[in-house]
Amino acid sequence: MVEQWPLEPQDIAGDIGELKNYIDLKPHELSKIRKMHRLQERDAGCPSPSRIDDGSEAPPRCRAYTVSNFRELPQVQRLSDEQRFAIEVVAQVLPFKTNNYVVEQLIDWDHVPSDPMFMLNFPRREMLLPHHFQEM
Repeated sequence: MVEQWPLEPQDIAGDIGELKNYIDLKPHELSKIRKMHRLQERDAGCPSPSRIDDGSEAPPRCRAYTVSNFRELPQVQRLSDEQRFAIEVVAQVLPFKTNNYVVEQLIDWDHVPSDPMFMLNFPRREMLLPHHFQEM
């Protein structure tokens, strides 16, 4: 038999309080909220552009990088040919996708390949067994 945790009064009150936000909404207002949530989910991986207009150029757009275009990154040119080849091989087996914010702001390219954000985002030879790497 599954044991259920009793709900605390403040949990119930919080849930009811959130529901009150949606009770009086008209159908067209609900569709706007759904659309807003879909946009937020779609853009979750990319930072939102700055809302401040200081006369400078527009904020950079989010750009995705995959195995097909990662060599375009100037930072990747600093990697050895062997490292770039390993990224291509492993990316044929494991999914690989990153974006310009991660590449430009989060990865410390002076400490690659041991930088944690680089290790989390870019495929490495160690991710495959040696015989699987050779097979690819």
